[in-house]
Amino acid sequence: MLLYIDTTSDLVKIALYKKTKELAQDSWVTEKNLSQELLPRIDGLLRKAKVDLKDLKGIATIPGPGDFTNLRVGLTIANTLAFALKIPLYVIKNKKKIFPLPKRTSLVKPIYDKEPRITKQRSIL
Repeated sequence: MLLYIDTTSDLVKIALYKKTKELAQDSWVTEKNLSQELLPRIDGLLRKAKVDLKDLKGIATIPGPGDFTNLRVGLTIANTLAFALKIPLYVIKNKKKIFPLPKRTSLVKPIYDKEPRITKQRSIL
């Protein structure tokens, strides 16, 4: 069983695949609170498909380009779940072509669509 996570835009998609067949999927437009939405949505998807976390054999995700916060949240969850469950990660480069799966990796790093805007620290008087 493969969990697919795409957080490259405000339209978030998660899906479960058995081999190359999509068993269940969920997509929604996030309102800038993806950190509160994604894990409950993944849990709901697993419950809907009657799949346990231990049944996952891999996680596929898209590293970007995309929004800084959405990618950070999505990739953190993908990396953490894969590490905790001791399952491989797959970096998907094309949303329309998930299969065949590419070479597995142990860490997915984000590709942002622009440089992060980091504000300078204010001086304290």
